[in-house]
Amino acid sequence: MGKNQVIALVVAIVAVIIFYLGCDNLSQSQQRINETRKGSLVATDIQNLLNKAKDEMSETNRGEISALESIVRNSASDTLAMLSNLEKLSASWFQFGHAEIAGHYAKEIASIKQDAGSWEIAGTTFVLCLQKSDDPKIRTFCSTNAVTAFENAISEDPKNVSHRINLALCYVEEPQRDNPMRGILMLRELSENYPDNPSVRYQLGRLAVMTGQFEKAIERLESAYTLSPDDKRIVCLLADTYQKVGNSLKSEEFAKKCTN
Repeated sequence: MGKNQVIALVVAIVAVIIFYLGCDNLSQSQQRINETRKGSLVATDIQNLLNKAKDEMSETNRGEISALESIVRNSASDTLAMLSNLEKLSASWFQFGHAEIAGHYAKEIASIKQDAGSWEIAGTTFVLCLQKSDDPKIRTFCSTNAVTAFENAISEDPKNVSHRINLALCYVEEPQRDNPMRGILMLRELSENYPDNPSVRYQLGRLAVMTGQFEKAIERLESAYTLSPDDKRIVCLLADTYQKVGNSLKSEEFAKKCTN
């Protein structure tokens, strides 16, 4: 191999090394940029929702919200006052038909108070958002936050089964693409672990009604009724379900209990 060929080979090898090192550094740099962008998108999700909601609301309502936001900012040094003002802001957004934003401020409250009850309120608000909204972006926002809220409620109060039921219902309201049965399976597991809990059986009965499995629904609801005969949710749904299967006598029996 001639001298010129050796030099050319060395240059080629060095170029390849520089290319791969450069690509590696660029890849790492790009990863950091992508991670930053991802963080920014998550952080601005609520801001996008706020901007859109304010653009669409009346001037009067927008003025009320702006005034409450100002009050919240001005009370930042007084935790109790700020919590009270955040509650008012959350309630106003809910009143104006934006459960997703109401849930955001309920989550802010829970993040400060760090108790199970506050996380449950936040999670429930996000679930109401799921029940009200058909917008995919809003549903994703509310589903993600509802799951986080109920997981935090479970962490704060692990013995309270209602938090676990609510977490399962999050997955029922917004099934995962890779595991659409997750919510139902969680409820079934809860039913096995807490056989004397009427709320679990009621929710399984409600799901059976939603899928047209009326006989199975009646079986589950009757067992829930045995455990909690004063629960209006159970007796009212039993009245409706018996009506669906054509059992008028049973339907009337539970309808009377439902209205009393």
